[in-house]
Amino acid sequence: MRNTYKIEEYNNEQSFEQLYQDLMEQVWKSGYEKQSMTDMDVDFLEWILNSSKSNIKFNIKTQNKIVSFIGGFRRKIRFFNQELETYIGGLFSVHPEYQRKGLGYSQFLKRAKEIIDKRKCPCFFIYQDKGHSSTLLLKKFARKENYGVKKLATFNLYVKMLDLKKVNQCEPLKFYEKILLLKPFKNWIEKVKIDETYFQNISLFKKDDLEQCQELLNLYSKDKKIKLARIWDDREELFRQLSFKNKAETLIFKENNQVRGIINYYYMTLRGKTNIKVAFLDNLYLKPLSQKEQESFLSFYLKYVKKQGCSAVISCNFAYFGQKIFRKFHFVQYPRYMHFIAIGRKDYLSQFKELKKDEIYLDLK
Repeated sequence: MRNTYKIEEYNNEQSFEQLYQDLMEQVWKSGYEKQSMTDMDVDFLEWILNSSKSNIKFNIKTQNKIVSFIGGFRRKIRFFNQELETYIGGLFSVHPEYQRKGLGYSQFLKRAKEIIDKRKCPCFFIYQDKGHSSTLLLKKFARKENYGVKKLATFNLYVKMLDLKKVNQCEPLKFYEKILLLKPFKNWIEKVKIDETYFQNISLFKKDDLEQCQELLNLYSKDKKIKLARIWDDREELFRQLSFKNKAETLIFKENNQVRGIINYYYMTLRGKTNIKVAFLDNLYLKPLSQKEQESFLSFYLKYVKKQGCSAVISCNFAYFGQKIFRKFHFVQYPRYMHFIAIGRKDYLSQFKELKKDEIYLDLK
């Protein structure tokens, strides 16, 4: 008997347990033997999929089982000199047993038409790992459909090892990776001289700090040097970003009751031969801080997440917050990177040039 497939909108009342068990966990199980993978657990799915009432979510079901999923996460941005209501594509997954059946393409096409045509959005964006199977999908999409696909930037991932032994147990490092990571690990944060008197200015974010954090992060969208910047117009959405269950946390640097610095991050499990906890840096604002204050703030953060059980910190090389401070703490380039791609009407995309890394401010996920 042939399977019948149904594309339907995934509503916010549905349980994320089913999405995780039917699809996300199976995708992980099929891939972890090749490399470690971050686990999109139930809390993570709830955190990002319900982050906005305007998010777009589709799944494909057969025999009441979810076999494919795709999401579009609402973003209000300033793109060059225009304010734009747009979306970031994410969590594009097809169950290993149902791949190469055209499900991913049909779902992607439906999502693209929903965003561009029905919502009259001139373009949306996706992050794409280099070499990911979606590369072929995008080539097919650009060839067959009346839309354009334009790469705007390429980003490297940077990593700070907090427990090299545990990382190596999770994903045995290649010879050249050990050479790359071992020297910086020996120069661990305890060897960086820090003025710890600033530690008294650092605390975990509270809701009373929300208005000031919103004002600081929105300064990126007012900076003329930055061509693509997120605008945090929904305060509750930002609160969810900065503090959510066991996923998202934020440290703030405060002086005279004024927030002057922000380090926002989220936790995930990296699953491979073993499981380890990692922290992903996401939204940062460090500009008002002196060099010594920045060093103290980042040192506090690294020591804090290590106490929370993290074996590594991962960051993207967005350059808007400056890379000098991260080099001092021996963040090193990891041999994986991703493309940032715009998809939309060809005439609209043709007017934009490729962006530099310090011209983009967006949260990574």
